[in-house]
Amino acid sequence: MIADRQLPLSVEALVESVRRECANSKVIVIQAGHFLLHYDEERQRLVPSVETTMISAEHEKVRLEFAGFPFLTWKLACRLFKALPTVSSYMSVLVNDWQYVPSGLERKNFYAEFSRLPTTYLDEIRAIRDGNVMFLTPNGPADFSTSQPYFSERKLRNQYDRRIEKLIKTNALPEGIELNIGKDGTTCRVSDVMGVKREVYHSSKDADCSNEVAEYIEQVCRLVSCDTIINLYPAICKEFVEPGSELPTRLFRTPISRIINLALPSTGIANERDLLDGAEMAIHRF
Repeated sequence: MIADRQLPLSVEALVESVRRECANSKVIVIQAGHFLLHYDEERQRLVPSVETTMISAEHEKVRLEFAGFPFLTWKLACRLFKALPTVSSYMSVLVNDWQYVPSGLERKNFYAEFSRLPTTYLDEIRAIRDGNVMFLTPNGPADFSTSQPYFSERKLRNQYDRRIEKLIKTNALPEGIELNIGKDGTTCRVSDVMGVKREVYHSSKDADCSNEVAEYIEQVCRLVSCDTIINLYPAICKEFVEPGSELPTRLFRTPISRIINLALPSTGIANERDLLDGAEMAIHRF
């Protein structure tokens, strides 16, 4: 559950709060550098909405709106790592590859063409790199220069649905999960901390952002046995990220101790001051 909320007024205050919360952490995973995909009509291809790829005139509007957030969150994550205890630490990147994607073919072509982290990410991580910091991919720990480094939101949604379907099929849903099978499909609902029933699965609907967050947490915990996750995400997604962070322990018995969700402004961001204007930190403890 959410044990604490804070409104960090400076990068220094944010870093210090995270450092204190992670004092006893053993394995930490930070999700940062998150970006969405933009469809380039002229070249008929998907490109990541990061500044190093938003260089042509037709990209100017998208660059000013979206391209600042990814690198600034990656840079902030690097500052966090410098302050964290000397433990096993990993960084990972989630990609929004469903919202503005015309078809699955374009998505496949994107991952083939942009198969490595942006050069700006690699340059920034070199300043803090040591034996305790690694990169985390869907296949496990890897070097930062690895190919196919990203967690796909589209794939996470599909994997979440399959995981729930398996629990239903094997009659392995945890106690307290309400299962309903009707003519409109199969649903699962769970009570939140206020006692309100929340739908967490519908066989006739696509999984949503809260579901992909739950699947991401489950996967990284199983990959590296982490006890702490720090998620730097767009504040516009708060209504999905926070409840989604509560689901893994309820649905999958995920062995996580704490999740620190940093909701940060994601549009029109040019510097750290913009990034912290309205930022909110929610600390989930389990």
